[in-house]
Amino acid sequence: MKKFTLIALCCIFMSGNDEIIKQYTNFIQDINEKRTGLTEIEIQSLSNPFIIKPQTAVSSNIVDINETQDPYRLYAIFDNKVKINSLWLKKGDLIGPYTVEKIKQSSVILKNQTQNLELNLTKGDKNVNISYK
Repeated sequence: MKKFTLIALCCIFMSGNDEIIKQYTNFIQDINEKRTGLTEIEIQSLSNPFIIKPQTAVSSNIVDINETQDPYRLYAIFDNKVKINSLWLKKGDLIGPYTVEKIKQSSVILKNQTQNLELNLTKGDKNVNISYK
């Protein structure tokens, strides 16, 4: 970079154009100015954009669902797991105030202290049924 700058300055001096010399001198001075970046506090507050935070709490198997989101919707049952709203759960996992009590072939039972809630699979327009042995 230094060689390129030196060659460029030599060419400019030989041409005798003072306006171009001033432009390059200003350009070089701008490059030499100390640049400032983020402070240490700003760097520490950044989060990694490549890490996807899980939607479920892994250690306690507790999933928080906004209480105003109504109702719980069963999207899929696969082996011993169910997809309710956007979360995959297994028997014993918590979703809001409910515990996944029982997984049936086409429904799931959620239970809390006062009531049981049964969610049924609703087939869409395609009526696709997947089974395996």
